[in-house]
Amino acid sequence: AIIGGGGTARAALWALSDKADSVDFLLRTPSRLDQMERIAPRLKMRALPMDSLVDGYDLVINTTPQGGADHFVQRLKT
Repeated sequence: AIIGGGGTARAALWALSDKADSVDFLLRTPSRLDQMERIAPRLKMRALPMDSLVDGYDLVINTTPQGGADHFVQRLKT
């Protein structure tokens, strides 16, 4: 999963484009998924609400500004 949809998220997606089969994006603006699909058209992608759970992913990349994803930490299973 990639949290965020800006420039850093696009760079992370490009880095994963030949290593992953699918990526979920947690986005405030779901229409940003269109940009992501142009970067890695072979990957399956879906846009999820920003407050979705991040449990169960092999990898979670936070691309939001500092503090932008702090609420996820409190909901993670330990």
